[in-house]
Amino acid sequence: MFTWAFIFKSEDCNHEQHHTELLHCGNRLLIYGVSTIEEGAKVAKKIMEEENCLLIELCGGFCSEGARTVIEAVECKIPVGHIEYLPEAREKLYMVP
Repeated sequence: MFTWAFIFKSEDCNHEQHHTELLHCGNRLLIYGVSTIEEGAKVAKKIMEEENCLLIELCGGFCSEGARTVIEAVECKIPVGHIEYLPEAREKLYMVP
């Protein structure tokens, strides 16, 4: 079983309350909501160590510096990536309610 995770950042999220697990085709996806980059880094380290998470993807709210913080938290032991919107799509983000 391959375990990977997606961590999203949103105001008022708490990883202990805002999380779920999806099993599909023998793989396991962990999804966590956090309110700060620091909370995301702690969750990433914890799931790497305790859940045998092998890959983490971050929402665009983490930005490059936030992704670096998470990478440092997992000590570069597993791949960490983050979503990035292209400039033409970024403009549309401001129209989302």
